[in-house]
Amino acid sequence: MGEDKVKEGKPAEDAKKASKAVVSSSRKNVSKPLDFGWKEITKLEDIVDKPIEPYKGPKDKVYKRQGNNAFQVGNNMIATLAPLSRVIDAFFFSREHLQWLDVSNNKLTSIEPVITMFPNLVILYMHGNEIAKLKEINKLGTLKSLKKLTLHANPVEEVRNYRMHVCTVMPRLTMLDFIDMTKLDRDRAQTWDALKCKPKD
Repeated sequence: MGEDKVKEGKPAEDAKKASKAVVSSSRKNVSKPLDFGWKEITKLEDIVDKPIEPYKGPKDKVYKRQGNNAFQVGNNMIATLAPLSRVIDAFFFSREHLQWLDVSNNKLTSIEPVITMFPNLVILYMHGNEIAKLKEINKLGTLKSLKKLTLHANPVEEVRNYRMHVCTVMPRLTMLDFIDMTKLDRDRAQTWDALKCKPKD
C-alpha cells in the first residue's frame, strides 16, 4: 500500500518538471503536445479506436497538422507500446515529425523496438515505469537525435553503473533524468567502458 502511494504522488511532480523542461529548453522546436495524459488509458490503440476528450480521433483533422511533433500519454495504465506507430500515423503527418514522446508513469516493463521507429526523437520520457534490466536501454542506442531521456523511478535506476551505462550507449545525451550529462560523466563512462565493466544482464 505504501509503495502505491509513493507512485501516485510522484507523477504530478514529474509532470511539472517535464513540462518546464520542454518549455524552457525546446520552446522553438517542440509544439504543444497532443496530450492524452491522465485519461485512465489501458490500451494505447484506444486513442485511435475510441473518442477520448479533448481529441475526437484522427478523423478530426484539426489535430493532424504539419507542426505536430510532441505526443504525451503519461500517467495512464499502459503495459505495451506495440500500437504506437499506428497511433502516431493517425495524428501526425509522418513518423519523422515526432520529436518528443512522453510515456512516463505507466506499466511498461521493457523498451519496445517500436520506439526506434521514430528517428528524430529528441526527448523521451519513460520515468515511473517498471523497466528493470540495463540491457533494455541498449535498444535506444539507434536514436541518434535523442538528447534528453528520463528513466528514473524504474527499477533499472537502482542497478549498479546505471548512469555510466546509459552514457556509454547514448554518448550524445545532454540530459538524463533531468540532470545534465557532463564531460565528467562522459569521461567516467568512457573509462568504465574501456575497462569492460559491462553489466551481466
